[in-house]
Amino acid sequence: MFELLRDFHRKMDEIIGRQERTLSMMASGQLTASGNAAGGQQASAGMIDTIRRHEVDAVLNHQREIVSLTNEIKSFVTDLHRKSGQQPSGHLDGIDMKSFVSEMRDGLEVVKRDLNAAMNKASEAKPCPIAPVQNCVSTTIFIVFAAIQLILTVGYLVYRDNRETKAKKFY
Repeated sequence: MFELLRDFHRKMDEIIGRQERTLSMMASGQLTASGNAAGGQQASAGMIDTIRRHEVDAVLNHQREIVSLTNEIKSFVTDLHRKSGQQPSGHLDGIDMKSFVSEMRDGLEVVKRDLNAAMNKASEAKPCPIAPVQNCVSTTIFIVFAAIQLILTVGYLVYRDNRETKAKKFY
């Protein structure tokens, strides 16, 4: 909700800033189609400089953009009001919220009570029997096989490296 309002304020500031820039440019006579200052296009000393066609088009384009952004903000605010209107305010489709909340609270209490009873029953039951530990492979045999595997792996890597260096000598 706060992010939506922050976004709304940002868009409003953007629109107001554009409108102020457009108005200040119109007031100073600097609004052109390319956005450059019209200093080189000033009229002679006795004549008044009027707004040109491309300047009018630029103002109209800015006005259309402002209108579209305003419509977008209007739809955004309408959507925000619609979403905020869906939040419970005491009655929810004919259901009294106080009774609904008290029903939920009672349900949670029942679940807590059942859970505590199950925990107490589980702690009172006799403990699980401990299975005897059987070693399939002794520690010595495991270490011997690990050493043999390590020796074979290192031997293969050395053999492959030697074979690659011999192959490089021929080329």
